[in-house]
Amino acid sequence: MVGVMRAIRQALREASSLAYIRDADIFAAPHINFIPGGVKEYFIGVKDGPSRRRELTCGMTEVTADVHLCCWVRIADYETSVIGEESSVTRGALEVARDVAAVLKDNRLGIKGMQAALLTAEPPSDLFVSDTGTSYQRKMVTLTYTWEE
Repeated sequence: MVGVMRAIRQALREASSLAYIRDADIFAAPHINFIPGGVKEYFIGVKDGPSRRRELTCGMTEVTADVHLCCWVRIADYETSVIGEESSVTRGALEVARDVAAVLKDNRLGIKGMQAALLTAEPPSDLFVSDTGTSYQRKMVTLTYTWEE
């Protein structure tokens, strides 16, 4: 799972479609609600989800693991933080999640033995207020990766 998480973080950092997000603002998150200090307007937490193992013949193991991508937008205007603003470069949480999914869906991350990278869940966006009182809109995207070891 460690290799998958690192490869996801790297793929997101290298994606030209996500150039509006600083590399430092794409990070492995210890919790889905984790907001590190110093983040800018948009940021993405990469959080490990559950994994399952299935023993195959010839000593191989098939691993299926979920990875949650928490796409965050600092709220300046509530509507814009959800859907963005068509006439400007201001993006909403739904747009950030769309950009993240486009980079990762069907992307086997260059990992040997990787068989599938599927977008498997996308719950509704939600409002989150930090302990400092800052408001954010968060949209989660879950991808399920399957590989053999």
